[in-house]
Amino acid sequence: MALLLTIAAVALLFRYGPRRRQPSLRWLLPGILLSTSLWVAVTALLGLYTTTGSSFSEIYGPLTGVVALLLWANASGVAFFFGVACSAQVEAVRNGEPAPCEPDRWASP
Repeated sequence: MALLLTIAAVALLFRYGPRRRQPSLRWLLPGILLSTSLWVAVTALLGLYTTTGSSFSEIYGPLTGVVALLLWANASGVAFFFGVACSAQVEAVRNGEPAPCEPDRWASP
């Protein structure tokens, strides 16, 4: 049940988060599933590492929970944005533009 609720929450973020008209959920589904699976993997691996790794709590001492939360938040964000990028690429390919978009002209070199 928790996994289904997580998929529904990520689907809502993918659908209504961007300030643009999104394609159907069928087009967003690969990115949604990828984000959710990466998020579950990150959560499980971090939990495994913090419970079995004795050096993690020795290094950070009383700040172990805070450091673990920061690591989890950062890795969760990376998983989410990787799924968004995959959904954007799927949308581009289905619209007939398989090449990545042009780089930003105003970005510093």
